[in-house]
Amino acid sequence: MIEMSVNNSGQTQAVPLGEEILVRLPENPTTGYQWQVSFSGSGEVASIGDSFEAGTASSAPGAAGHRILRFKATRPGAVKLALVERRAWEAAAIGAKTWEAQIIVS
Repeated sequence: MIEMSVNNSGQTQAVPLGEEILVRLPENPTTGYQWQVSFSGSGEVASIGDSFEAGTASSAPGAAGHRILRFKATRPGAVKLALVERRAWEAAAIGAKTWEAQIIVS
């Protein structure tokens, strides 16, 4: 499994075919902001999971934590994996936090 974080934004990552990619990004969903995914490509990467992990076991309800997004490299090629942290009900994400990486599946 290849793990990526906020520090990997803007990077290129080589991924073997069939390998899983885990992206861990800070999030506080009680604010309404949540990381959402968009791809450019032709199915080189598939989403296989999306969950929230609380910051610590003793965190109070509503505390910040991390969004865990899981993907699988499904076919050879290149894809831009782009994420934006926005409210689902807002049409535009002007000034929103973004994360992206070029994924090369081989």
